[in-house]
Amino acid sequence: DRGCIEEALHHPALHPELRLAHRDLAPGFFDGGGPESDVLHYAYLDDFGGLALVERVEREAGTTHVRAVGEDVASDLRERGLVVHKEQTGLPLEALGMVFREEPGPDGQLETVVLPRPEKLWLLCEASNHLVDTGAASARMLAGVVSAWTWAFLCNRQHLSIFAAVYRFISAFAICPGKVVKLWDSARSELAIASALASGVRARLSAEWSQDVHCVDAGPEYGAVVYCCVPPVSYTHLRAH
Repeated sequence: DRGCIEEALHHPALHPELRLAHRDLAPGFFDGGGPESDVLHYAYLDDFGGLALVERVEREAGTTHVRAVGEDVASDLRERGLVVHKEQTGLPLEALGMVFREEPGPDGQLETVVLPRPEKLWLLCEASNHLVDTGAASARMLAGVVSAWTWAFLCNRQHLSIFAAVYRFISAFAICPGKVVKLWDSARSELAIASALASGVRARLSAEWSQDVHCVDAGPEYGAVVYCCVPPVSYTHLRAH
């Protein structure tokens, strides 16, 4: 159960300062401290995961190390009476509804990317296209679809700027969330655009980091963009997270 998983997180192979926790600042990959402390780890519901950042030439050794840590934790969980299954190490792998794998980059070299599980993404496209084609939805139905897109677009957060009318529709009919009504053309257009962009939803984990940091916000009447150049020292520290 959840208590057993929490107890397993205190395994000697896992450094407590490298635990990913909800609402906490993510620990840095470069904090160091020895081979026993270089695996970031998390528990989400009944899932356990460990992450390590290694150079491409050291991938085999890094994968072996993470696998050994995972096997230690899995053995601990089994001793506590839990069933451990769907064990994965290395690339490709699936975790938290996302897929981590290698794809050819712009220069032809393999790079690591993370993207939503294709089968989930295409079901989401089917649901969106159904609402577009029928031209009708309830606030609850649309909220469910938009929340799924919000999850998928975590890989490309700029895509979240597609949505505006869908939020207004959900708010307008929240008083009768189960009632199916005509879906606004503006909301249908936003769902169609989201589906059209689905095939390119992915984050390139091998991409270069920019020292220019941007922060944007917008409302019905005003918008703002703030940016600055991060000093090299701060840039190195932030990149670790």
